[in-house]
Amino acid sequence: MLYVSIFQLFLDPEDESTTPELTTAILQARAAVGHHLSAAVAALRNLRSVSWLHGLPEPLDITTDCVRALGTLRFLTHFEFHGKIDPNTTLSFQPLSNLRSVTVSWKSLPTEAFFLQVAQLITRSPNLQELTARNLLHPTDLPLDTLILPLPLPLPLTKLDLYGIRTTPDDVRTRIQHFRNLTTLVLVNSLWKLHESSLWPYLGEHTIHLKSLSTDAMIYPLLSDYLMSYTGLRELNLWAKHTDDDSGSVVDRFYSILAHHHRTLERAHIRSSRGKAWTQRPTDAQLEGILKCHKLKDLSVYLSFTREELESKNKTPVMIWLQAAMQLPELRHLRLCMQFGDLEEMAGWSRNGILKGDASGVREGFKVGPF
Repeated sequence: MLYVSIFQLFLDPEDESTTPELTTAILQARAAVGHHLSAAVAALRNLRSVSWLHGLPEPLDITTDCVRALGTLRFLTHFEFHGKIDPNTTLSFQPLSNLRSVTVSWKSLPTEAFFLQVAQLITRSPNLQELTARNLLHPTDLPLDTLILPLPLPLPLTKLDLYGIRTTPDDVRTRIQHFRNLTTLVLVNSLWKLHESSLWPYLGEHTIHLKSLSTDAMIYPLLSDYLMSYTGLRELNLWAKHTDDDSGSVVDRFYSILAHHHRTLERAHIRSSRGKAWTQRPTDAQLEGILKCHKLKDLSVYLSFTREELESKNKTPVMIWLQAAMQLPELRHLRLCMQFGDLEEMAGWSRNGILKGDASGVREGFKVGPF
């Protein structure tokens, strides 16, 4: 393992507090490190994966030399770029091509120039199988077609992960040739005009049967109808964040989806940030659906209950889920999460011994959290 700290290289030589001697040293160090770093990168002939954290205003000459060196590596197929600040507007990914996996994420408002660099990188990667684009703090108004430009041949994408990228059904329709092999889809903070969307039935019409889906675009009943139209789902992550998603009938429908995919489902995470329907004590019918999923390894649910419920002689929601978990032979992780706004009160209950449960007999390797 080699750790090199070059923070001093990022000091501004024109800063008034910087002495002439230090300015000279900084410039000399930049030149030396830039030369040796790019040479070292170019020497990694068998390098297949790069993860680049762009956390400081890096000197453009060093960045350019390193990207150029990466472009000489013929086995490089996986490229990640994680930006905490806006990249230099002249930053270019031009030397890179023929990638199979591209991940870009950023925490600031991206420029069109940066999007264009990513889009052109995609056009130079005709065998691209995985594309991840995540705008973590500021959902962008730049649409999906800014990332995926018109191409002569379809991309063999199997994974598409979009967070905070404006995505409409029209975007999907005009690029459906790239999505026919999709098995994994992440679509969060991305769909505009949710209740006018025909995205989910459109995927069904083109027999795109996902094995893994993570989304907050539940759009009842369009999403549930799509998921009930086929079998083979292995992972389902739902975030019920819209008021129209909060009803008992919607909750029942999605528990029936878990049962529908019981032969293959391995992970199910259900998160709710508003409303109560998703966080109530599970019904017998809902538990029946969960208990059919004998291959389930990872389960997360959100809970909301009163102090009176915890102090009553009846089974608490925590105990109900614990007992259900013990009947799932492959389950290894159970996460019982309090709905937002209840965490502080729950912590007080835990300190005072009100929140407790008997987890004796839990299988080895089985974990309950985050209590």
